[in-house]
Amino acid sequence: MVKRIHFTDISLWAVLGMNIFLIYSYIKTPSSIDTILLLFYVQSICIGIFNALDIFTVTNAAKDLKTDNVLSTKGCAGFLFIFHYGMFHLVYYFFLSRVINLKNIDWQFAKLSFYILITACLINFTQDKIRNRTEAISIGSMFFMPYVRIVPIHLMILAPAFLHVSAPLVFLVLKTAGDVLTQIVYKKAVFKPLETAAKSANSLPVL
Repeated sequence: MVKRIHFTDISLWAVLGMNIFLIYSYIKTPSSIDTILLLFYVQSICIGIFNALDIFTVTNAAKDLKTDNVLSTKGCAGFLFIFHYGMFHLVYYFFLSRVINLKNIDWQFAKLSFYILITACLINFTQDKIRNRTEAISIGSMFFMPYVRIVPIHLMILAPAFLHVSAPLVFLVLKTAGDVLTQIVYKKAVFKPLETAAKSANSLPVL
């Protein structure tokens, strides 16, 4: 299964190729890191918004004994995710506002990339809703998956001081690892065959 995901998943190679291009762009033009950081932040917010919508609109849910009961109900999990994920990004907003130089932003590229991000999120959301008709979803897994994207920014703050390395390069390498890891793990971790999901968990209460 792992080999099939690695070698036949076109979207995985697309994500990897895009991140390699971003690393190349930074090495060639260091000032492009400002545009890349802005896009990463916007992309992270978009992923959070659509993840919350995904949680609220779950129709078939797997009973996940590994998570607390609050993450087993889509209403509580959805609102907790919005609050917690939102607080993380509020903190990072103040940090990035001091790091990003708006004069270096390529606004045309950023605008085009934003439309591409929204389109990609809509497509993934639609695909997840269609798949959820025949497969159960682990709400606990869905809750935690977007946090993989927070790690690059968090470590970018800490790594330069402790490891004496370039913050942008650390960010780009960790962003690539986070994107690829999420792409590989998400579908397998979140979706469960309906026949293995508890029948009583198919219709969850909305709080």
